[in-house]
Amino acid sequence: METNRSSLFNQDEDELLCCVYVEILQDLIGSNNQSLEKFWERIGTSYDEKKPDGWEIRSIRSLQNRMNNITYYVMNLKSCITQVENTLPSDASQLEIMEKAKKLFIQDPKLRKGFKFDHIWNLMKNI
Repeated sequence: METNRSSLFNQDEDELLCCVYVEILQDLIGSNNQSLEKFWERIGTSYDEKKPDGWEIRSIRSLQNRMNNITYYVMNLKSCITQVENTLPSDASQLEIMEKAKKLFIQDPKLRKGFKFDHIWNLMKNI
């Protein structure tokens, strides 16, 4: 039995998806009173317009699932960072905070493989 699953997203696809997501999320005029379906249609359209030729075609559902996965990981890491910041002295370096946060992150059984979105962290950390 064959499945229609797409291949895994690569880092470039993640970056484009996150850029499009942030751009549309921050477009307050277009997102006011907008349905979730319309929001994701806009993301899908923008993603398709901006992706280079040769990239795999991604369905809106595929984009939505990937973004949900990314935001799940990002939100969990942000939570770990907050916990670490509350226990370390105020002069702790960002590197030290991040290292300790990632150690805390993998203590969650659902996240044992570690944080796998360093390549989009700067795009997503404030969302």
